[in-house]
Amino acid sequence: MILYDCYKNGYGVSVDLAKALERLELAVSQGLEMAEWYLASLLLDNTGMPVVTQDPDRALAILRRLARKSDDVSAMSLARNTFSSYVAQHFSIHDVSSSDLELITWHTNDRRNIRSTDLLPLARFFAAGESSKDYACSRYRLPRELLIAGSQSGNTQVREACDAQLEAWGVKPSPEVAPTTAQKAVETVKMAGIFGGISIVLIFWSAVGLFLMSVAAAINAFTIPIMLGALIVAFIVSRLRR
Repeated sequence: MILYDCYKNGYGVSVDLAKALERLELAVSQGLEMAEWYLASLLLDNTGMPVVTQDPDRALAILRRLARKSDDVSAMSLARNTFSSYVAQHFSIHDVSSSDLELITWHTNDRRNIRSTDLLPLARFFAAGESSKDYACSRYRLPRELLIAGSQSGNTQVREACDAQLEAWGVKPSPEVAPTTAQKAVETVKMAGIFGGISIVLIFWSAVGLFLMSVAAAINAFTIPIMLGALIVAFIVSRLRR
């Protein structure tokens, strides 16, 4: 992989894309799973590596295998992302196998590694599987959640596109209304009351604790001399009996 980067980008050597591809294929033949993901990505989109002949079928086969089972966690995560993104953009949900749909659904529900640019294509992909046009119903929960996540993205283009789709479906959430000054004052009074109540409870139980400790100290003050006196009397009686 290091030599692939060197020949591809000219790090320390002249740029030679043919040699870069040769090194990448060698890494793949040696079982390096990250190299397999790199190759699959180039087979889908050879931008920057025109010496690679695009072959989506081979790419998807590699990604499918890595996404389902890989010893390299990073390669598995990237494969799931790339596979789900490509399928969502190039296929209808009706055209994929049940096992591929299960893989994409699992990846989508996980959410942690979904790229913001994939949120809209995935939402449309899953929405196409529903015959109803009631976008507010429970069957559109996943597409709606994806679009809402996209509407909160830091990517302006993604945010605007997801907002537009939510509006087109008529399910765009109403913006939260900022609380008025009176509402803020009421909340402040409530919080003050809660903290005041907690303070009173703490003071009460602290006083109870101090009282119990003083009682225990008083008992100890009387008990210890009595016990010592009893021991002394017992010792004297035992000596007199002798």
